[in-house]
Amino acid sequence: MKKAEKEMIEAVTTFLKDKYGEIKPEWNIVLMALKDTIHRYSQIKKEIDKSGIYDGSVKNPLLSTEKDCLATILKLTQKIGCTPWDFAKLNKAESQLGVEDDTEDFIDSLIN
Repeated sequence: MKKAEKEMIEAVTTFLKDKYGEIKPEWNIVLMALKDTIHRYSQIKKEIDKSGIYDGSVKNPLLSTEKDCLATILKLTQKIGCTPWDFAKLNKAESQLGVEDDTEDFIDSLIN
C-alpha cells in the first residue's frame, strides 16, 4: 500500500476517533472495504496512466472500473460522514436529537 493510501485511511480513522471517541468493531468492515477500494482505485489509475485512455479508437475498459471504484469510495466516506456535506448533515441530525453541535469547531479546523 502506498503512503498516500495509508494517509487517507489514517485520516478517516482519525476523523472517526475524533468524532466518536473510538472505532467501533462493526465499522471495521467499512474501513476494510474503503482501504481495499482505495488500493484498487490507485492500481487501476496507475494502469490507465501507463496504457492511456484510448488504444487507437478503443476506450480503455479500465475506465469504467475506475469510475466504479471512485463511486464506491465516495459512498463509503459519505456513509461514515467524512465529507463536509455529510458531516454537516450528521451534526444537524445530532442537534435535533439534543446532541452538542460542533459545527463551528469543524469550520475552524478547515480554515486553520
